[in-house]
Amino acid sequence: MTAYDGTAYDDTTCAMLLGAGAVLPPGTTEREDADVLTVRAREPGTPEAGQVRGEALGFPAWAPVNDPANGHLALALVKDVQRLTRQA
Repeated sequence: MTAYDGTAYDDTTCAMLLGAGAVLPPGTTEREDADVLTVRAREPGTPEAGQVRGEALGFPAWAPVNDPANGHLALALVKDVQRLTRQA
């Protein structure tokens, strides 16, 4: 059982909440399928906002996260891919 701020969640409850798309408070669970939800802002703020169910990033989101210097190249392809999808 894991606890956060006096409220205890068992593993089954955490799995159900994460599966439903809930954002759990940071440190609520140690489950392998839980990822840290971070915040990106220009002003100083809390970098860790909570925990969510882990999901793989797809195209084009993967590129700016893993290669910020060249992420704009993947984003520039989105319109072309959408156009080709409609054309197909």
